[in-house]
Amino acid sequence: FKQTSNMENEAYLAEEEFGEKSNQNQRIDVEEEQKEISNTPKGCKEDEDTAFSNPSNTENSDSQSEPLKQVDVDEFLIHIGQFGRAQKLLLLMFYLLEVPHSYHTLSWFFTGHSPPWRCSLTNNLTRAQCNSTAVYDIGDPFYEQRCFMERDAWNYTLPRSYSIVTEWDLVCDKKEYPFLANSLMWIGWAAGAFVLGFVSDKYGRKKVLMISFSGMITFAFTCAFLHQFWIYALMAFLIGFCQGGIALTIYVMASEFVGPKYKSLASGALTGLTYTLSLCLLSFQSWLMPEWRKLLVVTSFPYLILLFSFGLMPESIRWLRLNLKSQECEDVLRSICQFNGRKWPDIVLRPPLKTEDRNGSLFSLFTHSRLATNTLVQGFVWFVIGQVYFGISLASDQLGGNIYRDFVLTSLVGIPGNILVIVLTNKYGRKPTLIGSMAVGSFSCIGVSLINPLSELIWLRVTFGMIGQLCLALAFSSMYSWSLELMPTIIRSQAIGLLGVLIRFGGSSAPWVSQWLEHFHYTLPFAVMGSLALVASGLCVRLPETLNVPTIETIDDAKRHLKGEEFAKPLTNNIISNA
Repeated sequence: FKQTSNMENEAYLAEEEFGEKSNQNQRIDVEEEQKEISNTPKGCKEDEDTAFSNPSNTENSDSQSEPLKQVDVDEFLIHIGQFGRAQKLLLLMFYLLEVPHSYHTLSWFFTGHSPPWRCSLTNNLTRAQCNSTAVYDIGDPFYEQRCFMERDAWNYTLPRSYSIVTEWDLVCDKKEYPFLANSLMWIGWAAGAFVLGFVSDKYGRKKVLMISFSGMITFAFTCAFLHQFWIYALMAFLIGFCQGGIALTIYVMASEFVGPKYKSLASGALTGLTYTLSLCLLSFQSWLMPEWRKLLVVTSFPYLILLFSFGLMPESIRWLRLNLKSQECEDVLRSICQFNGRKWPDIVLRPPLKTEDRNGSLFSLFTHSRLATNTLVQGFVWFVIGQVYFGISLASDQLGGNIYRDFVLTSLVGIPGNILVIVLTNKYGRKPTLIGSMAVGSFSCIGVSLINPLSELIWLRVTFGMIGQLCLALAFSSMYSWSLELMPTIIRSQAIGLLGVLIRFGGSSAPWVSQWLEHFHYTLPFAVMGSLALVASGLCVRLPETLNVPTIETIDDAKRHLKGEEFAKPLTNNIISNA
């Protein structure tokens, strides 16, 4: 027994010694872990689970711990900052890129402008045949008379270097050439939006934005040194092609990096404000340098420096997630989190839909009669908005005053328009806002057509033109938001891409309606635009309201929405409003 007792004591002492060593080792491990934690940067501390880790992986670290909550990108941004310093810096980059993009949307108004002319009396013409002191502008009965005169019998009122019209004599039988070049730009825009949309989905939005921006600047700068119209027209098409890629990516990326509370502000109001101010700056530069070659140089070459911003710009979060680039997406989210001074949340991104669940076809929009009708109505409305919105800008020289002043005035009204659209659509709905703005805009355009540009009521003509542009700016923004909500998620990008092509075709018809028709009678441009806007306003009555309606995810949801049936429970936005 004594021997047994000694053995038990020795075993007890050995176990106690082993326990002390084990506890000592655990204390060392804890101290080392605390040192590692203290060495991690402040803000977004590393967690064992990454943003894209599978919740089932938590079983490896602690079988008793619960899986981390899965959230979508919007909710993830709510936790790391919806509109923090990181988002503001990114938006600043996007808006700086938008400046030259806005320039070359309507720079054709100045580079292709046709000034008045006067007789030169150098070809044996008497004062009775042609008054050398008189100035003949579009709308004057004698305006086309120069087409029956010798070329040395008349001169432009501005230098030959003023525009492509004055330098290449694009008048009389060539008067359609400037409109053709402008239309080719819009056709190129539609083609670029269609082609580069697929390219950006496959290779990334950042790459498409960088290549498109570089191409636009290069082609615009090249235009300044051309001496043949048809090469100039080809460059116009290529510039438009690149602009389609820029517009597609800037609007999308501006909305993807901010939280749901600020989407309309980032991609709508602020982008529209940048566009408006850029057009005002364009008019000021045109006034300072009334030579088309110099204008193209100053609106393109200096902005090559913006290419350096792409070194700081990340790829789209949603594109990285949908293309299963989990580590890159997590790196972007962590950078945003750290730059915003937020703590990394204990959540994970919800995995994207399976490939078969994400496939959709535009043809599914025509599987139901009412759905097909609504799709066609939206297409017509987008076409009309593109034609009238850009048509009023291109026809600002017809309002009867100074072209630079009137261009600025019709552009500035876009500022209250982009602000009002946020208030009106959220308070009264998308449908009343669009119908009302289109109706008032149509009557304003008709009012312009009823006033002779040579009469004493020029101030009233300019006022009607400004009201029309304000209403079309409202309609432009509200229709874009409305269509985003009317189209099912499964085919939303394809549907908006198709509608974007239609609005560019509307823009391509704008110079023919707003400028070419004026050669026949001064009432025609605004009368046609006003009539089309009125028809579009009436057709919008068929479209359903989407204010406070859950997101339409599938084609079945869209069909039930059209029938007035409930297809999803209303979404709660408490977490969004409180973030």
